[in-house]
Amino acid sequence: MAHLSHRIPARAPQPLVALLLAALTLGLTSCGAFFKCEGKADCPNTTTSSTSCTAATATTVSGTIYGYATNSTCGNEYMNGYTLSGGALSAATGSPFNLTYIPEAVAITPTNTFMYIASDASAGLIYGYTFGTGGELSILNGGTALVSENATALEVSADGKYLFSLNADGVTIEQYTIASTGLLTYAANYTVSGATGATIAPTALKFAPSGDFLVATLGTGGAEIFPYITNTTAGTGSLNQNAAYVISPSSSSVGIYGAAVDAKNYLYLSFTTGLVAYSVTSAGAPTQVGTYTTGNGSHQVVLNPLGTFLYVANFSDSTISAFSVASGGVLTALTGSPFSGPNNVIALGVTSNGSNLIASGYNTTNGLQLFSIASTGALTEVASTGTASSTIIPAVVATTH
Repeated sequence: MAHLSHRIPARAPQPLVALLLAALTLGLTSCGAFFKCEGKADCPNTTTSSTSCTAATATTVSGTIYGYATNSTCGNEYMNGYTLSGGALSAATGSPFNLTYIPEAVAITPTNTFMYIASDASAGLIYGYTFGTGGELSILNGGTALVSENATALEVSADGKYLFSLNADGVTIEQYTIASTGLLTYAANYTVSGATGATIAPTALKFAPSGDFLVATLGTGGAEIFPYITNTTAGTGSLNQNAAYVISPSSSSVGIYGAAVDAKNYLYLSFTTGLVAYSVTSAGAPTQVGTYTTGNGSHQVVLNPLGTFLYVANFSDSTISAFSVASGGVLTALTGSPFSGPNNVIALGVTSNGSNLIASGYNTTNGLQLFSIASTGALTEVASTGTASSTIIPAVVATTH
């Protein structure tokens, strides 16, 4: 299904100019891990399929988990926020949020301080936000973009010091230093190689929780693993592109569109033909350890916080494949898997307490679905709401704590 290679990229880096702007520091509480996805223009905003786009209010509850999704029925420039407590999808304070641009990708710092959203190619900008106690979004820098970058994926390093962007041209990855104010400063530029002779279709970035490496999924261009080198004296970190490993699909008709990494450096990649598991060394070298059957058109892959269950969004089948994770990265399909999901499901997110999974697809009635996660890992739908029906604009699903 895949071939491994270790080589030095042939293309020279092509730095992009970052715009460093004046800081506006805003308060933040109650935020958590984000999940990104590809492929749509819509998003929900209540426990029903209501299309009302009037900002709502929600009671602030200590420890409340919030969920966010683009793909709004209010329009492709909106993001909707939800209170997920009690297995419901109630509007967060100020939701829906008019971003004034079409979102392409989202990332959040590990300390739950800042969220970064990349606009689509028509604008090519990255914005920063903080979160209020009711789940509301507050834009940084007076609403001005932090950097000019046409990114298709964003990811924050495990140490929280840097934001990485995978460029839509499939040629480079940019690295930005994250200031205490949330502002970004250009730090470095790296060349993306991908599979030899293949067409690169950049889709996602995933940092290993260990901090050892960054994975870029490149569609038919395969996947590339970049070791992360820490300079303990200088307190800095960088990717080692000269030691990058490329995972190549077996044919030009096969692509890699999603990645998940657990705390023990087991990497799970969703191929259009199924799921493949790898054991990855601290230096980023992968060894294939297993292949698993999923539904058709597998895309985003997510793990629960404990790394004991894994879920795959199957776009073509509108299903969610679910597995238990054993030692050695071995997967076993759960009873009842694959579970029925939203139409053309493509975005998944697991809440920080591991109790719920959010899945987003395309349907004006139940395009966004909230599932409870049983002790066995099985999924049961507990709430749903509508999304828009277009599959053209990229979508994002996120949760906070």
